Amino acid sequence: MQTIEDCLAGWAAPSRILNSDSAPDAAWSRALCAGEPAAAIKAFVAAMRDKPFLPDTRHAYIPQAERWSGIDFGRHGGHDYDPDEVIKQHYVGVYGIEHRFDGEIDWLYDPTASWGEHSTREWQVQFNRHYHWIPLARAWQRTSLEKYARAFERELISWVTSQCPAPLRKDMRWPGVWRTIEVGIRAGWTWPLTLDIMRHPDAGISDEAIWLMIAALHEHGRYLLMSPTGGNFKTMETNGLAHAGMLLPDLLDSEVFASTAIDRAIAEMYRQFYPDGCQDELASSYGRLSMGNTFCTLNLAQHSGWSEGRGTGIPFGTWERLRAMGEVYALIATPDGRVPGLHDCDGIEVRNMFEDMASLPADRADDKLPPWFPSDTVRHIPWGGYAMLRNQGRWSLLDAGPWGTGHQHSDALQVLTWADGDFWCIDPGKPAYNQSSETRLIRGAEGHNVVLMDGRRHLPDPVVSRTPAPLPMAVAQKDGIAVAAAGRLTRFAEAPETGFRHERVLIDIADLGWMVIDRLEAQDAETHGWEWLWHFPAGATVIPEDGMAVIERQDGAHLQVVATATTELRLHTVCGSKNPWRGWATAPGAAEAHPIPVLVVTSDPATVPVVSATLFASRPLQSVSLTPRHDGDKFMISLGNDRDPLSVTLEGEREWRTVAVQRSGNPCRITFTPHFFPRL
Repeated sequence: MQTIEDCLAGWAAPSRILNSDSAPDAAWSRALCAGEPAAAIKAFVAAMRDKPFLPDTRHAYIPQAERWSGIDFGRHGGHDYDPDEVIKQHYVGVYGIEHRFDGEIDWLYDPTASWGEHSTREWQVQFNRHYHWIPLARAWQRTSLEKYARAFERELISWVTSQCPAPLRKDMRWPGVWRTIEVGIRAGWTWPLTLDIMRHPDAGISDEAIWLMIAALHEHGRYLLMSPTGGNFKTMETNGLAHAGMLLPDLLDSEVFASTAIDRAIAEMYRQFYPDGCQDELASSYGRLSMGNTFCTLNLAQHSGWSEGRGTGIPFGTWERLRAMGEVYALIATPDGRVPGLHDCDGIEVRNMFEDMASLPADRADDKLPPWFPSDTVRHIPWGGYAMLRNQGRWSLLDAGPWGTGHQHSDALQVLTWADGDFWCIDPGKPAYNQSSETRLIRGAEGHNVVLMDGRRHLPDPVVSRTPAPLPMAVAQKDGIAVAAAGRLTRFAEAPETGFRHERVLIDIADLGWMVIDRLEAQDAETHGWEWLWHFPAGATVIPEDGMAVIERQDGAHLQVVATATTELRLHTVCGSKNPWRGWATAPGAAEAHPIPVLVVTSDPATVPVVSATLFASRPLQSVSLTPRHDGDKFMISLGNDRDPLSVTLEGEREWRTVAVQRSGNPCRITFTPHFFPRL
């Protein structure tokens, strides 16, 4: 480990950090030119203590993220950093994993190393993001108690003297502290806000410690400049680079850091975001993460005054695109402002971020924000591949987008539903990042509301990570009926030469509920069985009997499910099964999955294509029967009950299909022609 003196004489020497030409009349600049490094450090730190480091803490990333998500940054994702426990070097990190260090902190320590398939590198890498410094700084700010400042200074010196300087080349190894995402988070999230609070003279942090943090931020900037990656990592790297350049304009390379950050931020808005605003990972919270870091970078350029007089103002088209990136979340969101946890994500609350979106510069004085949170209408996000049906306060989603560039789940053609104030058919959530059976389930098709052939794991085919054009999907709406349809060829993960064709239609019917129609056709002439999976919230009761089931949530809301097909069906439930793995989900920040009820519908083996209909009735039906019928190239499904007969007809050859909905008492007919992907 280096000593402070070693650092100040080496990589943290002011002659390697400060640019005397930026402020030739400043006391620190005169001392530097006179060859007095100690005096230069003292004068520079004194100037920093005299004025705020951040132009406005509202524009710092952590307060922004807390406004948008409603979380305390010291207590999120399983973290629970009580500042009084941090003082004792007792840390509750990601997934709620605890560890206490005796003596010197080992920043490379992994408390899960011996956990087998449940081991995870996330505790070690996230510990080095220094989230826990925020509660320490805020505790000092709130109480003025010296113990919080002393704990921060002790940790800062330990980390800087043991982990700096940065490696000469990009180092993404684990365990480690120089993975670019952690560097970007430290430079753009945790360090700026901590430094802004702890620079205050009353905190009693030594000049040497403040200077080491400044010098280390400069090292972070140099490292990020030379080590860009891609995806959501890159937006965090860019935000860190922007802070290193814009908040420390008197350091060498600050102009390069800042201008490069602006260029990268704008470029990533076009590189990793589709024209409709979806981020190409298609994982909801990671998309918001990328957007939030981009928002913070551009906001910092606007409010720090860095771009003034440099000819580097932000083009208005950039702000318009940023608004479109935000609007995606309003279009996807449920009526209560939640976006479900698509792919490796927990569900996210998105209402709070639109106050910040409304503050973005506008090209014209009469520019209006888009209508947030539309009601009772069909919305289609073509590049992301989402169709949202809204009808009488209900919400449903059909997911038919590409595979995604990261954090993917095998959820092609999944259906999610929401009504009566909460979700009915749910996504399993964000798994712990490890190699456990629970994580494999939650990322696999068998963890989602899809159809399996012979109970086997499958993947969408082709695996389109980033699509050059929207994948075919059809939507329509008329007189209280909303429809979305799409199709995919699906192959098996363990046998990619085989698979099946799946066409799915989602219908929302006013005063009734949802109907899901599936057409399934194997790619060979063998006999196959089919398995429909419908996942419901933890604590819900699922009671199957006589071809139907009644679902009751813990809040007392009821749903009636009726299933039928062109072959015999059987209904049963599973909850937390391990043979096979079925019925597991995760809670935000939890290390372990918890059981959830799953309605499993299985068919008799068949060699011919199978057509099924599943009705989710939001009101009790006194008498109901679903009758599928095959007539030449038509598949007809009739819903008969004592009040409300309805028929759905699927017509056509394999390369096209028309879906028509006819309802008695409210005559309407919707016909459209989705071009399923890929055509066979």
